[in-house]
Amino acid sequence: DVTIAGASAFDANRVGGVAGAGAGAGAGVWMSEQARLTMAAVDVRGNVAEGNCSAGAAGGGFAVFNGSVAILSNLIVANNSVSVAGPASSPDLRGIGLGAGAWIEGAGAELVASGVAWLDNSAGSSLALGYGGGIGLGPLGNLTLAASSSVVGNSASGDGGGLYVSANAHALVHDSTITADTASARGGGAAVFGELRLDRSARIAHCVALSGHGGCVYIGAPGSLLTTNSSLVGCSASDGGGCVANVGGSLALAGTLLAECEATSGDGGCIYAAFANLTLEDVHFDACSAPSGRGGAVGLGELALVDMTRVLLTANSALSGGGGVFVGRDASVRAVGGRAARNVVSCGVGGAWLVTNGSAAPDPSLWGFNTANG
Repeated sequence: DVTIAGASAFDANRVGGVAGAGAGAGAGVWMSEQARLTMAAVDVRGNVAEGNCSAGAAGGGFAVFNGSVAILSNLIVANNSVSVAGPASSPDLRGIGLGAGAWIEGAGAELVASGVAWLDNSAGSSLALGYGGGIGLGPLGNLTLAASSSVVGNSASGDGGGLYVSANAHALVHDSTITADTASARGGGAAVFGELRLDRSARIAHCVALSGHGGCVYIGAPGSLLTTNSSLVGCSASDGGGCVANVGGSLALAGTLLAECEATSGDGGCIYAAFANLTLEDVHFDACSAPSGRGGAVGLGELALVDMTRVLLTANSALSGGGGVFVGRDASVRAVGGRAARNVVSCGVGGAWLVTNGSAAPDPSLWGFNTANG
């Protein structure tokens, strides 16, 4: 066990990606084989993990592997990076930059952060993909962000500007924020193929997916996102799902606000889903937009299955149909209670809801002042 407290900084360290175990990993801190680290009041800045086409790079700030546990409090983890000398030569995670602020992977590997700021870290480059600009989780990795931790201004040249969660990995965010992160592909705030939970006033805001789905969060099979008493606001994506895109995964939102998100092209200004399951309970969609598509708040593609209970749709807008909700091919919605008001379609039909080749039975008595300019 190692305890580090009040040291000035871990700054400007560099590790290279030569072949071998742990190549290009953990420029600031590297942990493996059931190591335990407790660190408080330390800056971890400007560290670089470099890889090559076969080895890749992981964990510019921290690399936590194989049963190791890192307990961090009141740190600043900033301006760290993972970079690769050339494009990936294989379809798996080799030759890719992973987790610029931290990378956590392997059975029992865990990072717990309390009051930690992850700022302006970057994964990947113009030559190679990077996943997890702020923090990345490999298979079986575990992460907890708590006590007003923040993931701000990070970027990835691939998926997951703030956070990347691999299949069979688990992340919990409570009383913390993921803000102003950018992915060149999918999931500006987070890309999730494992499990991500948000609760206790967790917030994802103002994140961007520059050339893909899911401004706040992208969920890919078999991933899941579960939120309770949280908010996702002000995010945007170039494709469907300005806030959340769920393609083949599961989404469960309870007591959650989704507001002011935009899909600049495609359907689902706030949520886009296909081949996926969604459960929405006591959720409020406000002022979201699909300016070139359908479904200002929710756009449902093929085989999306949705349960909606007491969902409020207000002031959302779409170009061609479904100012509130668009239900497309073979999608199915069960709606109980809720309300739709002041939703607008600028050049089409269905001010509140548009159902085409799918099935839904909302209660129109709960609609008011919706507009379709067909």
